[in-house]
Amino acid sequence: MHDRIWFVIWLSLLEIKTHQEGAGDLKFYKFFIFIFLLCLFMTGYPMVEAEQKPAVNEVSILKVDDLKPGMTGIGKTVFQGTKVEEFDVEILGILKQNMPKSAMILIKVSGGPLEKAGVIAGMSGSPIFIDGKIIGALAYGWWFTKEAIAGVTPIEDMLPLLDMDFSVPETLDIISPDSFSSGHNAESAYQSFQLFQKDPFADYFNNNKIDMAYSNMRFLPMPLVISGIHSPDLMPVWQKAVEPFGFNIIQGGNIDESAPASELVLESGSAVGVQLIGGDLDMKAMGTLTQRIGDKIIAFGHSMFDMGHVDLPMVSGSIQAIMPSMLSSFKMGSTVQVVGSIRQDRAHGVAGILGSSPFMIPFTMNIQSLGNERSEAFNFKIARVPGFTSLFLFFTITDTVWSHQKSYGQFYAKLTWNVDLEGLPPIKSNNLISGLDGIEFASAKNLVNIIHQLEMNPFQTISIKSIELNMIVAEKIQEVQLETARLLKTEYRPGENMDIYMQYRPYKQTPKKFTTQISLPEDINPGNYELTISDASKARMNNFKRAPSLYDAENINQFIEKLNDTYAENQLILEIWENKTGLAIQGTEFSRIPGSIFQVYGSATQSGLASKLKKSLILRKIIDTNYEISGFEIIPFTISSINLHGR
Repeated sequence: MHDRIWFVIWLSLLEIKTHQEGAGDLKFYKFFIFIFLLCLFMTGYPMVEAEQKPAVNEVSILKVDDLKPGMTGIGKTVFQGTKVEEFDVEILGILKQNMPKSAMILIKVSGGPLEKAGVIAGMSGSPIFIDGKIIGALAYGWWFTKEAIAGVTPIEDMLPLLDMDFSVPETLDIISPDSFSSGHNAESAYQSFQLFQKDPFADYFNNNKIDMAYSNMRFLPMPLVISGIHSPDLMPVWQKAVEPFGFNIIQGGNIDESAPASELVLESGSAVGVQLIGGDLDMKAMGTLTQRIGDKIIAFGHSMFDMGHVDLPMVSGSIQAIMPSMLSSFKMGSTVQVVGSIRQDRAHGVAGILGSSPFMIPFTMNIQSLGNERSEAFNFKIARVPGFTSLFLFFTITDTVWSHQKSYGQFYAKLTWNVDLEGLPPIKSNNLISGLDGIEFASAKNLVNIIHQLEMNPFQTISIKSIELNMIVAEKIQEVQLETARLLKTEYRPGENMDIYMQYRPYKQTPKKFTTQISLPEDINPGNYELTISDASKARMNNFKRAPSLYDAENINQFIEKLNDTYAENQLILEIWENKTGLAIQGTEFSRIPGSIFQVYGSATQSGLASKLKKSLILRKIIDTNYEISGFEIIPFTISSINLHGR
């Protein structure tokens, strides 16, 4: 641009000289003086030229076939703050077919903190240059290496990411491997109730362990920097959940205000990350930008979740310190600001676009503590990562409860939650929990399971608009054990009232008695029956064993209905069963079916459209209490052939 402006100035001066030699037009002379001064102002000359932001990197590459052992060059990354620094690189060799039709470049790095720390977690994506041309991104490492040796993903494998779809995905979808195409897997649905115990995800990740053998090459771990976490006791639980995906949880800071966002320029080697949780708890995965072309970037040199087309918040980062470690050194960093969206997450890296900001699920949490009458409100944002949103919600709830309630000792909590869905009915429920420890996990269990089921549903992508959790907490035990239950007689008539006498024992108290009544149906058939009295967990188990297909859903509306129709831990469930076979058709129970109809639909069980039930439910009564209940009783009785009216 400057060359063109100076060309205009030269022509202007030439024209001025011509006019001076001719007519000496003073007005013409003043006009060109104005043009001359304007051009000087535009170019900043002879004044000091204004500072210019570094230009976006042009792509000049060196392919794997052009590389040879012994070649030297530089790499770029951030060791402190936001300043991109260089380190030395020497090529050791090329590992052909490291992946199908791909290679890995083996390098040795040195200089700066690398002399003490070796290859550092958080350098994933650091661009490597030979003769000023980019050859790829540092992406691989080994445990306990004596020298700083790393693997590089070739740039020719990463650049195709820039040609992929950068639009906002219409769907963010994942299908559980345990889901059937014909309906929601009943066994998986039932087992998911047991998912979040004291050590959640213990079984969930059993089949996803990465090989931690020290001699094996691996993706360079990505620091998962968390700010706002209260207890270090949670760190091992969280680490166990994310370790299979190549993350290393690090306690760090949130927004770095010492790095003004307006002065930050994203270039090759800049610190970038992906925000997974925002608000009162902050979690982001930190790495390095490999190449920027216009408003698009590629980074990391390996996948993050390997989920293809995604929409995740991309953040700029600032590095506070390098933490040397014999196992694996790492960068400790913080967020500067959200700068765009990651739209592709593939084997050879991630790709994003600057400027756009993706939607994160708002999550509000309110905790009211009885006794000290303290109420606190918390606000979070959770990234939409199919299959992982429930995990991030679990992190958020457990840390918030742990940091604002005691972890050990007596607790009692009433929970209510609301999950607002786009175009579908909301999921609303409540629960009561009590115990001696583990309030943080008990608080998260049911709501996290619901979000997990929504993510894994096989029917359609569900857009969660918002999540709200309210808790009323007290430091006391509200548990009871059902000890006995009995009926005054063993034979009843249709339409008769059945009085049920129960004895229960509150925590560390003497037994107490409770009586309730059930009105038997007028049209109940004569025969043998069973009355079951159970807590929520045993009621679910009993129903699942009797009729697994009732946990199936045939469409999204039925699926939402089943998520809303769950038992709470403070409910006592009374059920009357007839020892006759019934049918479950498309997830709905039909009892006391006439023989002819049963024969017609009974043949449908072979095609999977219907399933036989081992016994039929006649009546169910649910009693809400102020206690978390445990216990199970079963009482047989008979119905006579004569009703109350003597017929």
